[in-house]
Amino acid sequence: MAKKGEVFNPECIQKTMKYPASVIVLECFSYTGMGCMKFVEKTLKSDDYQQILKDAIPPTIEEQYPEENAIFQQDLAQ
Repeated sequence: MAKKGEVFNPECIQKTMKYPASVIVLECFSYTGMGCMKFVEKTLKSDDYQQILKDAIPPTIEEQYPEENAIFQQDLAQ
């Protein structure tokens, strides 16, 4: 805590960020192995999320289950 007269002393100033940078990691996996992993470094909106699913899930299913049907289950999405 700064004392009177020390308010602008660099030793008394603590750097903070109001909104720190964040990264969202979306991943896909199954009992056969790991699928895609996407790093999102911006605010993830519904349209962006749906586009990621459309682009990422089908290739993973085709790769991991070439001869079978697969079920996509979304878990803990908020």
